[in-house]
Amino acid sequence: MPALPIEIVYSIVDELSNDKNSLLTVLLVCHDLNRQALRSLYEDLSFDIRTSHRSLVSLRKLSRAIDKNPGLQHTKGFSICFPDSHLPAYRQAYRLLDDVIPALANLRCLSMSCPLGDVFTPATLRLVMSTAQLTHLYLDCVLYSDDFIDFLADHPSLRCLALYAFMDGGGSDALPAGTLPNLRSLAVPTDPSVLVRFGDKPSLSDLSLIASEYPYQTIDARPIADGFATIRTLCTVGIDFPSVLALIPLLPNLEYLTASGYPPSNNHDFTGLASSKLKYVQLDFLSDPLFFSSVFFAAVETLLIVDVLTKIDGKIDGKMKKCRRVYRNSSNNVVLADIVTGNWQQWWEPIEKDLQRQIRL
Repeated sequence: MPALPIEIVYSIVDELSNDKNSLLTVLLVCHDLNRQALRSLYEDLSFDIRTSHRSLVSLRKLSRAIDKNPGLQHTKGFSICFPDSHLPAYRQAYRLLDDVIPALANLRCLSMSCPLGDVFTPATLRLVMSTAQLTHLYLDCVLYSDDFIDFLADHPSLRCLALYAFMDGGGSDALPAGTLPNLRSLAVPTDPSVLVRFGDKPSLSDLSLIASEYPYQTIDARPIADGFATIRTLCTVGIDFPSVLALIPLLPNLEYLTASGYPPSNNHDFTGLASSKLKYVQLDFLSDPLFFSSVFFAAVETLLIVDVLTKIDGKIDGKMKKCRRVYRNSSNNVVLADIVTGNWQQWWEPIEKDLQRQIRL
């Protein structure tokens, strides 16, 4: 059988890139696809052991003869969700990581989710090859210690860092000067001791604040504004809306906002937003899109789009948000919209194309 034209090979692989089972099936019967398909199959590896035993089986298969696996040279992203720590699968997965992570020479993006009460130590992170040019690191909970600080210093290529919870391991109160020089996106708890460690980074443009108190947290806006004055996009999770409203005018470059947790009420004062440069607002709680869009549009002259989320379908490798959307130029109409966040994308990136279209109108 003659070789397939390369254009057809690319077309087949692109069409099946989101269906790895079908791609594997085709690969078994058509060797012409081998090289190109390997890249698609291995470029982004995800193992959700928390919800699927098959993921543990797949991870175990991957660890076998791992030094002879040509596909791993293409792996840029690796994501894993661990099950509860009392389950045998938890310990098995950790042991398998000892073989898998050091084999990923070209790793760029690493995400590790642990069960409540567990923590990732610097020893786990040291499995990453020292030559790996990490750009994205997402951890559910990390032991903040001098060893962890050294790990960050050893990876100046990091652009996106998400540390959803901290356990104090005696690390320095502030990161050494020059650490994380290329950091663009940061997600951290609202604990003041955490914020002071990561503030004052001129390169930072995207900040996510995760409440460290349940169910909703009131925050002091001024220290956050002082430490993160350069940010262009802001995500708040579990923070009461009056605190968010107080923070917005203090961030002179802010253009994108998403807020979840405590819903706004009719009594909140929006007049302080008049000086802001907001272009997009996303509300992640049940509310009337027409009412709140009219309030925001009246308060913020630059605002173009307001989204009110209705549903989130989350997966380890991305998520889809369904929302009711209102545009400034048709503020009496609500349209349904899907926001699809791909692998390793930031929450605001899928919005940019539509926002630029509104700017040109």
